[in-house]
Amino acid sequence: MNTQELLNKYNEWELKLSAYTLALSTMGFDSRTIAPTNGSAYRNKRNAFLVGEYFSIVNDEEILDVMKQLSMKEDLDEETKRAINYRLADI
Repeated sequence: MNTQELLNKYNEWELKLSAYTLALSTMGFDSRTIAPTNGSAYRNKRNAFLVGEYFSIVNDEEILDVMKQLSMKEDLDEETKRAINYRLADI
Protein backbone atom coordinates (compact mmCIF):
# COMPACT_ATOMS: atom_id res chain seq x y z
CA MET A 1 0.00 0.00 0.00
CA ASN A 2 1.17 3.50 -0.67
CA THR A 3 1.28 6.22 1.96
CA GLN A 4 -2.11 7.71 1.05
CA GLU A 5 -3.86 4.33 1.25
CA LEU A 6 -2.28 3.68 4.64
CA LEU A 7 -3.31 7.14 5.83
CA ASN A 8 -6.88 6.55 4.65
CA LYS A 9 -7.04 3.31 6.65
CA TYR A 10 -5.55 5.01 9.70
CA ASN A 11 -7.95 7.97 9.47
CA GLU A 12 -10.94 5.65 9.05
CA TRP A 13 -9.80 3.76 12.16
CA GLU A 14 -9.42 7.02 14.12
CA LEU A 15 -12.93 8.10 13.07
CA LYS A 16 -14.45 4.80 14.14
CA LEU A 17 -12.58 4.90 17.43
CA SER A 18 -13.71 8.45 18.17
CA ALA A 19 -17.34 7.57 17.34
CA TYR A 20 -17.33 4.70 19.83
CA THR A 21 -15.60 6.89 22.41
CA LEU A 22 -18.28 9.56 22.00
CA ALA A 23 -21.11 7.04 22.26
CA LEU A 24 -19.65 5.38 25.35
CA SER A 25 -18.88 8.63 27.13
CA THR A 26 -22.34 10.01 26.35
CA MET A 27 -23.99 6.85 27.64
CA GLY A 28 -21.84 7.00 30.76
CA PHE A 29 -22.71 10.61 31.40
CA ASP A 30 -26.41 9.96 30.84
CA SER A 31 -26.41 6.97 33.19
CA ARG A 32 -24.97 9.15 35.96
CA THR A 33 -27.30 12.08 35.39
CA ILE A 34 -30.59 11.97 33.49
CA ALA A 35 -31.14 8.42 32.25
CA PRO A 36 -34.09 6.59 33.80
CA THR A 37 -32.98 3.96 36.32
CA ASN A 38 -35.57 1.50 35.01
CA GLY A 39 -33.60 1.27 31.78
CA SER A 40 -30.27 0.43 33.38
CA ALA A 41 -30.28 -3.29 32.49
CA TYR A 42 -31.06 -2.50 28.84
CA ARG A 43 -28.47 0.28 28.73
CA ASN A 44 -25.78 -1.78 30.48
CA LYS A 45 -26.15 -4.64 28.01
CA ARG A 46 -25.74 -2.27 25.06
CA ASN A 47 -22.86 -0.52 26.78
CA ALA A 48 -21.08 -3.84 27.31
CA PHE A 49 -21.52 -4.65 23.63
CA LEU A 50 -20.05 -1.29 22.59
CA VAL A 51 -17.11 -1.73 24.97
CA GLY A 52 -16.37 -5.10 23.37
CA GLU A 53 -16.50 -3.56 19.90
CA TYR A 54 -14.25 -0.71 21.04
CA PHE A 55 -11.74 -3.21 22.40
CA SER A 56 -11.74 -5.06 19.07
CA ILE A 57 -11.16 -1.83 17.17
CA VAL A 58 -8.31 -0.71 19.41
CA ASN A 59 -6.59 -4.10 19.21
CA ASP A 60 -7.06 -4.71 15.50
CA GLU A 61 -3.88 -6.35 14.16
CA GLU A 62 -4.39 -4.83 10.71
CA ILE A 63 -4.34 -1.26 12.03
CA LEU A 64 -1.28 -2.06 14.12
CA ASP A 65 0.49 -3.11 10.92
CA VAL A 66 -0.75 0.03 9.14
CA MET A 67 0.58 2.24 11.94
CA LYS A 68 3.95 0.46 11.92
CA GLN A 69 4.22 0.99 8.17
CA LEU A 70 3.23 4.64 8.52
CA SER A 71 5.73 5.23 11.30
CA MET A 72 8.51 4.36 8.84
CA LYS A 73 7.28 6.69 6.09
CA GLU A 74 9.39 9.79 5.52
CA ASP A 75 6.68 11.76 3.70
CA LEU A 76 4.30 12.19 6.66
CA ASP A 77 3.70 15.50 8.37
CA GLU A 78 5.01 15.84 11.92
CA GLU A 79 1.57 15.92 13.56
CA THR A 80 0.53 12.63 11.98
CA LYS A 81 3.86 11.00 12.84
CA ARG A 82 3.49 12.12 16.45
CA ALA A 83 -0.08 10.79 16.67
CA ILE A 84 0.91 7.43 15.22
CA ASN A 85 3.95 7.09 17.47
CA TYR A 86 1.79 8.00 20.46
CA ARG A 87 -0.70 5.28 19.52
CA LEU A 88 2.05 2.72 18.96
CA ALA A 89 3.62 3.49 22.34
CA ASP A 90 0.22 2.96 23.96
CA ILE A 91 -0.25 -0.51 22.46
